Amino acid sequence: GYCLLQCQADGIQAYFDWRNSQGGVHGRDLVRAVIDDEFANNQLRAAEIIDGGEHFAVIGSPIMGTGFIDLADAGVPVYASTVQSDIAAGVENIFTPVGTICILCPAKRNIWPVQDAGASKVGILGFGIAQASKDCVAGQKASYDTWGGPLGIEAVYVNDDLPFGLANGVGPEVSAMQRAGVDFIQTCMDQNSVLVLEEELERQGMGDVPIVLPNAYGDEAYLTTNAALLEGDYIGLQYRPLEADPAGTDLGALVEWMENGDAAITDWAIISWFNADQLFRGLLAAGPQFDQQKVVDATNQFTASTSGGLTHAIDWTRQHDSPTPDDAVTHGPALDCIAYVTVQDGKAVLVGDEEKPHLCWDPTIDEYEDPVATSFAG
Repeated sequence: GYCLLQCQADGIQAYFDWRNSQGGVHGRDLVRAVIDDEFANNQLRAAEIIDGGEHFAVIGSPIMGTGFIDLADAGVPVYASTVQSDIAAGVENIFTPVGTICILCPAKRNIWPVQDAGASKVGILGFGIAQASKDCVAGQKASYDTWGGPLGIEAVYVNDDLPFGLANGVGPEVSAMQRAGVDFIQTCMDQNSVLVLEEELERQGMGDVPIVLPNAYGDEAYLTTNAALLEGDYIGLQYRPLEADPAGTDLGALVEWMENGDAAITDWAIISWFNADQLFRGLLAAGPQFDQQKVVDATNQFTASTSGGLTHAIDWTRQHDSPTPDDAVTHGPALDCIAYVTVQDGKAVLVGDEEKPHLCWDPTIDEYEDPVATSFAG
């Protein structure tokens, strides 16, 4: 129901076009092939890639990555999104854009937009069919349970058992949130389902309650067409927003080469740009006589990878394992960061400093503290 495969393919192609214009890698061009797993055939497509022996690496974020471990076991470097963190955890040749994350862990970045909106009573919604969605709901709730009390913030309505697609609407749930006094909503759902939620909120007189939107960044049609419903909503980004100052980063190249290829600069296209960047830098570090294992080994020596200043620093010597609710430090990022934009008149508007757009917390500090505005520009 929204751009996934094509947006990822466009982001990869834009990155490859940029690097190939500079001479490729070790004198060879980067070439993309698009393989559709047709939602349920990921394991079959993975087997075909392994048996065919024609593809060096796999980049993608399937809905069900059932073949990703098979690819990894066969020695294929795999570049996924944070959605596949559960699959990637502990696997040395599966790489995600910002390191392997803990979906179940409490995160201070979940607290910040509630504070920014001046809200105090949070509703959290997710799907019952997807474990990642249920875990996301649990991680959101854990955030408010951990730090919300002293700040006067609490999760007053939690539902992780909604049907995918919300075919029967979400009327009873919105009524329950209204009775609970919900004034801010976190979701672990796709953007089409969130739109169903927005329409019901409006119908029941809760249209001004802010929501954190999923995967809607860069989707101009979604934001403009639904501008009135989405007004005041937040979008959290794990990378430097397009609205930030590009100086000292690869942000200018990202915009230029996606526009050159007529690619929509969406969340999924940007994430795949980072995946392609990790592959390129691994190839470069592996040297001219590279092979799959050499690329994996070279990438796993990177201790501060930022994809050209666009993400927080990743240390691949320790961030293949995920942090845990009991230990956010050993395998977690040196700084836990996010950037936020809000929807205003159908457009994304940066929240914070254009030069230092990331809001970062020190994971070694147990108490909640205000974030530090940070830049990873070189």
